[in-house]
Amino acid sequence: GTKYGFMAMIRVPRIAPTNARNVFTIEFGYNGVTTAQRVEAGTFEARPVQALINGIVDYRTNIVALDNRMTFGVQIITSIPRGGALVIKGPAGFVFDFHCEPKPVVGVALLPADATCVFRRDATLAPEITITAGASGIPANMYKFALERSN
Repeated sequence: GTKYGFMAMIRVPRIAPTNARNVFTIEFGYNGVTTAQRVEAGTFEARPVQALINGIVDYRTNIVALDNRMTFGVQIITSIPRGGALVIKGPAGFVFDFHCEPKPVVGVALLPADATCVFRRDATLAPEITITAGASGIPANMYKFALERSN
């Protein structure tokens, strides 16, 4: 009837595993050869790693001075709370509208209606698009959206 416990430091990976279950496993007798030597085992579901995965960037044309439509996609693993944001940085020379309007892409989740999009240039003059979560946040999902711009 004795209960034992332990604590250990762990390293949280950059992304959740993609080729195995996202669980913690403990085994007593893990190196046993027979069933009798493998006394007990258990698992505990791990919380998803807060990450962005499956990012994509696509474009209609790369001809200088032509209007263009750039498509961005990203899968959000954990919801982004109110005031949190997705920030997209690009190379110098790209210009978007100051109040950018992400256009939905058919077949994937829409960004919430209360999310806002703003374009600015950072200290190095590189373009930066910030999509800020409104009161409803941005739920975990796969998102794709397009922005009009000039090359």
